[in-house]
Amino acid sequence: MKKAVLPLILAMLLTSCVVVSDGRRHGPPPWAPVHTYHAPYVYYYYPSAFVYYDINRRVYFYMGGGGWIMAPVLPPSIIINVNEAVTLELETLKPYNQFKKHKKRFPPGKKHHKFKGKQKKH
Repeated sequence: MKKAVLPLILAMLLTSCVVVSDGRRHGPPPWAPVHTYHAPYVYYYYPSAFVYYDINRRVYFYMGGGGWIMAPVLPPSIIINVNEAVTLELETLKPYNQFKKHKKRFPPGKKHHKFKGKQKKH
């Protein structure tokens, strides 16, 4: 009798350890905001040429043809002075959306201190 009870108890224990899933995802609901850190985008701004350079994507933003153009190289008509570059840390992929503010803060022809700080997304 003892020999028959032991396998029966083992069988009951093994079958009771089944994981049951209700098919739902665990974690935050799909509509909840994602809480991740995003480092700001870093740009060089050249005040005398009104040009931005995205150091991560390696592209320039400049005015032309009635709007802002993104290109890996500047046209020969635009010459930048690398010594006047102002470093900007922005939380946007479109630095030119803040152009009016940058143009006022960093007027062409003046010596500017390197600016490093977060600016609000616009």
